[in-house]
Amino acid sequence: MAARLATSSPSLVVLATAQPSPPRTAKSKPSNAMRANASNSSATVSAAAAAPRTTSKPHSPSTPRPDAAGRFGAFGGKYVPETLIAALTELEQEYAKAQADPAFKVRKIVDGDGKKERRRRCTRGTTNEEKNPTPSSLPPSTPTHPSIHPLKAQFESILKNYVGRPSPLYHAERLTEHYGGAEVWLKREDLNHTGAHKINNSLGQVLLCLRMSKKRIIAETGAGQHGVATATVCAKFGLPCIIYMGEFFIGRREFFFRFFGFFFFRNKLSLFLHSLSTSSFSLSNLSLSLFPGAKDMERQALNVFRMRLLGAEVRPVHSGTATLKDATSEAIRDWVTNVETTHYILGSAAGPHPYPMMVRDFQSVIGKETRAQCYSQWGQGQLPDVLLACVGGGSNAMGLFHEFVDDSQIRLIGVEAGGEGVDSTKHAATLTRGSPGVLHGSFSYLLQDEEGQVIDPHSIPAGLDYPGIGPEHSYLKDAGRAEYAAVTDQEALDAFVRVSRLEGIIPALETSHALAYLEKLAPSMPKGSRIVINCSGRGDKDVNTAAKFLNISGGIEE
Repeated sequence: MAARLATSSPSLVVLATAQPSPPRTAKSKPSNAMRANASNSSATVSAAAAAPRTTSKPHSPSTPRPDAAGRFGAFGGKYVPETLIAALTELEQEYAKAQADPAFKVRKIVDGDGKKERRRRCTRGTTNEEKNPTPSSLPPSTPTHPSIHPLKAQFESILKNYVGRPSPLYHAERLTEHYGGAEVWLKREDLNHTGAHKINNSLGQVLLCLRMSKKRIIAETGAGQHGVATATVCAKFGLPCIIYMGEFFIGRREFFFRFFGFFFFRNKLSLFLHSLSTSSFSLSNLSLSLFPGAKDMERQALNVFRMRLLGAEVRPVHSGTATLKDATSEAIRDWVTNVETTHYILGSAAGPHPYPMMVRDFQSVIGKETRAQCYSQWGQGQLPDVLLACVGGGSNAMGLFHEFVDDSQIRLIGVEAGGEGVDSTKHAATLTRGSPGVLHGSFSYLLQDEEGQVIDPHSIPAGLDYPGIGPEHSYLKDAGRAEYAAVTDQEALDAFVRVSRLEGIIPALETSHALAYLEKLAPSMPKGSRIVINCSGRGDKDVNTAAKFLNISGGIEE
């Protein structure tokens, strides 16, 4: 079956391939998304076919990930408008240079009017002239000032001194006792600065942004963890930052404004009464009755405040389902419009090449630390039997898995949001129930119908309700190197409470999905075997969401 180029609505940006399209077979059927929609002026649409799906070859240590074309087997690539090709090429080239050259310089400058201005000139090193800049070594418009000084920044050193790495590898003794067999170990990414693994990637990409002399940062966020991490790093380096995030299409205040407008000025009370009769109206539960589906800014009000406190502009996204998918689409629109001055920090191991590779590499510090910590605590050469992580866009799972992909004796298990069940219409189990297609610039598994239209995902935590997945996860699934399962909303809530009460650790609801899978996994493993779970974030951001589903005592009996 021919691969499809997927869309969900006219508001979704469809990224077309800059690579040659393969010939269609007689049986192939173009999707609606592959037909140019001239009426949709708000989106960037270009018709192109995705690469045909092929069976991935079994993984081996010699298999490049990705190859020179930016593909993981059949998955990946650059399915983007021509406007973005130059930006992606620049990013790929600069990233290759940065791998061998972690140093750059930041010049702090005070202009003639006394206003602070920061100009960054990325260099391959620091010369004596650069250490003591003179008028001849500075740009013609740059005034000389004693405050000018170089700052040598390296990814590893900032991770240590600012982020607080390494994060601990913690033995969850009471969880281990609870299951009575396999040892449970938590990689405590929730103890990072900002409370999640996301800052690893945000920091790395901001350093690249400085090398490329970009003046503006944009990002998308679902659960808010990536948004907070990006806003934090931008505050550290003085970069303007815009975060796109989903919001209620009609909020409470807007609802009452419309109501009183109808009542007093338009004399259309009948319309309002009709809405009451069809909306299951309840003053005590207004948002749930009138506006089905909690959106990201509502679910993550705490993180929205944190982003704004850090100086970021949070732009609400009302299109589509107003979740991560739609926030990503809006961020891409912005990037296309302002590509020369703007760097887009993609938070997931998804999107067009080189983002999946780059995000994975920045997050791979998780797996590298885990290996060293295993050797330190268990003995040289001692490794876990299972690595377990939740999967939404795929960054935290790839961060843990990447270091161990070639260790074939270790099981790699990713856990998706099963929502109300994978056989229902409300889940986000992309790898469990999805099929290959193109979304947001990459060929990978996604949730789509027979016509290639994206199926809206569902998950209690905002961070897992993305209808796609990174190409490397798609590759690992088809190659048989990694396993993927799904747990329901209720199972995740059970784990949320269980880990809180047994370990005194309130996990993120995303992480709770991986912790929930312990109920199925741990009893099947022999005593003394070891499971390492990436505790990708802390749960303080989720307490309001969880409280809607749990009673005052916790709502769950152990």
